Amino acid sequence: MVGWLKYAGLGLIALLTLGFLAAIAIFLALWIGSSPPPDDGVVRLYPAARVITMDPDHPFAEAIAVGGGKILAVGTRAEVEQAVAGDGFTVDERFEDKIVMPGFIDPHLHPSLAATILQLEIVSAMEWLTPRGRTVAVRGRDAFLARITQLAGAEDTGEWLFVWGYHQPYHGKLTRSDLDRASPDRPVMVWQRSCHEMFFNSAALEKLGLGEADFAAEPNADWETGHLWETGLFALGADVLRSLASPGRYRAGLAMMSEILHRGGLTTVAEQGFPQIHPLAELLMLHLEMRGDDTPYRYALVPNAMYLMRKSDDAQQAEREAERMLDWSTDRVRVVRHVKYYADGAIFSQLMQMSEPYLDGHEGEWMMSPDQQRAVLESFWTRGWSIHVHVNGDAGLDLVLDQIEEMERIHPRAADQ
Repeated sequence: MVGWLKYAGLGLIALLTLGFLAAIAIFLALWIGSSPPPDDGVVRLYPAARVITMDPDHPFAEAIAVGGGKILAVGTRAEVEQAVAGDGFTVDERFEDKIVMPGFIDPHLHPSLAATILQLEIVSAMEWLTPRGRTVAVRGRDAFLARITQLAGAEDTGEWLFVWGYHQPYHGKLTRSDLDRASPDRPVMVWQRSCHEMFFNSAALEKLGLGEADFAAEPNADWETGHLWETGLFALGADVLRSLASPGRYRAGLAMMSEILHRGGLTTVAEQGFPQIHPLAELLMLHLEMRGDDTPYRYALVPNAMYLMRKSDDAQQAEREAERMLDWSTDRVRVVRHVKYYADGAIFSQLMQMSEPYLDGHEGEWMMSPDQQRAVLESFWTRGWSIHVHVNGDAGLDLVLDQIEEMERIHPRAADQ
């Protein structure tokens, strides 16, 4: 899941309400339960039926000792007792008949995407198990359009129908006229699998107040098909994105995300590109979601250089803003000194930059121009940041590697960076 909302001004436009709610909640979010309970100084020994350590040399153990928020010892019960005997300890037997193992890590999960997608109608070629149940896989153009028709007719309220999961290799081409036949009156938005594209019916475009002239002014938009992609999505889709990220929907989506993380045994998650929408709003909504003991995971936030670059069109200013973000860290939500920028478009949208032409003649897209990529890379490289790059196509990768090699020649870095 990748960056997708209007990176510069959308926080003030599409998320004004969300930002206001976040501002009201700032002290609550940061101070009530945003970090683990204070350490009481007690060392606790937890015996278990079995401890799976994930250490190939010592794969199993019988007990764990924890103190000061850290694991102090793992081994047989006798070994652990001996290791912490000098500190004094108390035995906690809550896991004595349980299997204990380390939590899993997901290094790339956007909470903003999870919070929006999980509340939508999922019409995908694959089954998805969500807190709302298991979806039904839908394959083939006729089956996809039949499902849209069914969903559109389920409610005659004039409210939006938001659908996620369309993927052309499984569902065929999709046009505005297809969606008009499926839903003549109810506004429909279909979000492509990668989240880099949207399709609208005529009722939706009318509701948005968008006309042919608006589409003609944006290179990544097609009026006849009701199709927006990459920068066109950001330029013309702000009102839809505002609806998707309204405070109530967003909070409900975050709660669903937490349930999925808990089910999967995840205890550490990384947001590869923070913010996606609006830094203050995203950060504080995440704190609000994670303030209780029922959300036992941590988030590492990797600053999003594309978002920061689009605010000022100044790579050095983007680096300074990312540096200031590091001060926002808490025990549970930590901004790390890593940065991510975006090279070419999505695989699922067939918008990656390729050295060979696409069979139908279309071309890939740059999410950031080559000059912008170089400027961001140099700015963060020279300041010692760890760098992550969203790149998919071979031509995109060639550009990224060429620019990294150039940085290595001009500004050599230590081997461990």
